[in-house]
Amino acid sequence: MPHAIFDCSTVTQTGYVGCSVTDGCRALIRAAGGDPRNQETVGKARYGILVYDEVSKKRARQGSGLDISSSSVMAEFLTLMEGNLVTLDAHYMDRQATGGVQFNSNGTMFVFCGLLPDFDKVVAGIKRRKSSGLGFHPEQCEVKKGSDIYEAFSEYFPSEYVNRLSAIVPFQPLTVPALSKIVCRVIQEYNQLFINDGLKICLSDHAITEIAQYCSGDLQARGAKLVISALMEPVIFEGMTGNIEIRDSTVMDALERVGSVEGFV
Repeated sequence: MPHAIFDCSTVTQTGYVGCSVTDGCRALIRAAGGDPRNQETVGKARYGILVYDEVSKKRARQGSGLDISSSSVMAEFLTLMEGNLVTLDAHYMDRQATGGVQFNSNGTMFVFCGLLPDFDKVVAGIKRRKSSGLGFHPEQCEVKKGSDIYEAFSEYFPSEYVNRLSAIVPFQPLTVPALSKIVCRVIQEYNQLFINDGLKICLSDHAITEIAQYCSGDLQARGAKLVISALMEPVIFEGMTGNIEIRDSTVMDALERVGSVEGFV
């Protein structure tokens, strides 16, 4: 079964600079074989799995709601989720192809992933509101339509989008030990890239724990990657070689440079 993961960080409404929602469909066609002129490939892609990651970047900000661009993006998501026929420019997938490709999203499984800051607080607020003794009290159920989880999602996304979701699966935040493993894994990946340059990066156990603790709130895994990226900047641009152990003080400076969660979540 073809599957593709598409990052929503750069998604904008159609007609503006950046990626569009339908670029995810192109990624799915590439995963199915890549030839937009082959109807069998397009038909196979139709029944694939398309994961839209970082969809939380298009959420409503507290107290301000969705901006115009995010509203248009959510409307385009709805078009796909409702199983409509969309036209894709074939030239973007194959330079020799011309014209448009008809992609029917009826049969495609859509998965939306993202991190919602303060989500647990929003759910707790809804529970308090329901237990205040005022209004109708629906029967409590776990992650079903009409539950507190669905209602909390409506604080971040339009209700018509939330109602189209057949299931919502909330995950608990990563623990410090789990984040420490992620930090070690990211360092290993960098060392694999640097192996031909004779360069190896080392962090003390204390530094790894500091990064994990710093990211254990809303930042999570993406925050850990940002911290490591900030640590790698001088190493990459200064062309260092040999075994380099990054001092704990350097790690603390990188944590300060990462800044607040609102800047990139």
